[in-house]
Amino acid sequence: MAIYKIVDTSVSTAKNGRADDWNHRHGNPTERLFGKVPNGYARNVDQIAILKKYHLSGFEYGNWLNNNERVEYLYQCENSLAALAMLLRTDNLGLDMLHIAFGARGRAGALAHYEPKENAINLTKEHGESSLAHEFGHSLDYNLGRYLDQDKLNAALSGGAEFLPIGQTPSYQNSTTGALRVRINKIIDFLAKTLDVHILKEIVPIRKKMLNGEALTLQESLILSAYPFSYYRQRTEIFARAFEQYVATKYNLTKADFLVKPLDTYYKRFTQWTYSEFYAVEKDFDLLVKDMGDTLNGKKIKQVKEYVPMLGPDLDLEKLVPGLLDVFQWRNDRLILKPQVKIFSASRKPAAKAADKKPAARTKSKK
Repeated sequence: MAIYKIVDTSVSTAKNGRADDWNHRHGNPTERLFGKVPNGYARNVDQIAILKKYHLSGFEYGNWLNNNERVEYLYQCENSLAALAMLLRTDNLGLDMLHIAFGARGRAGALAHYEPKENAINLTKEHGESSLAHEFGHSLDYNLGRYLDQDKLNAALSGGAEFLPIGQTPSYQNSTTGALRVRINKIIDFLAKTLDVHILKEIVPIRKKMLNGEALTLQESLILSAYPFSYYRQRTEIFARAFEQYVATKYNLTKADFLVKPLDTYYKRFTQWTYSEFYAVEKDFDLLVKDMGDTLNGKKIKQVKEYVPMLGPDLDLEKLVPGLLDVFQWRNDRLILKPQVKIFSASRKPAAKAADKKPAARTKSKK
């Protein structure tokens, strides 16, 4: 039996309280895809009904969220859950185990995050918006893998935090071949290869600048310090970003909302995929999402008996990334950085040797 818990707020969200009165007088200041919070929403909303409908275990609010912010978060979240339910064709989004926290379980440096052990999505107060689809992708990955398409080697459908060195052809194998695991990993393996091209195209020019002794900008230094981008190349992260982009593609959003960012922003990020790259996996994603929804609805899905790599030949990194071998070298079929030479930054000059220093001119003292 599910336990529906509301942490640090009342069941009816400040009925007849400050938030409701404020909305009547001013209207909600934040307009997104779903518009303003309707007048009277805070008075009439039933959080328990939302939790039961989408099979969630609870909502949690941080102490730093005032009543107005809680109402806004809840309204946007309810509409976002409705959009996800329509996409997956099921209301069983949380398996009666997932709970959502608003500004209550923050992690340093993260806009939002999913906690597999706690089965919790947290959206931070300041920057958590437009992240729900990404974190919900993580919850699908882990909850379907742990409870409905199980594998003794990996809890997550995707393989979790596993990743391969840049340049190696990804090919994920499970000890069992449930249909969801086969479908999701065919997609991930394809997207991982194109992601390596993006990362190398971003890294190579910066690394060449550094080896030539040129000063790097702060942004370039941050990108270089993040190499080899192991976090972005984790299989679970690739799926979550791909699911987020899939949701944005299906709803074709032109402005940020609670679920995702504007669609065109995904095409510009080197950690995401271009239109043509994502179009190549969109039909496979349609089949995966349909099977996920059917599984959540308790329906039997067609089993896929073997893993077959997806779409096209291996990518030729040396042709696709100009100057690749100027800063990288192959070793045992792996790309590794060439040894770094000792250089001076362009903004700093070597200290002058003692022999090169001219003696200071002597001044005659006045008598």
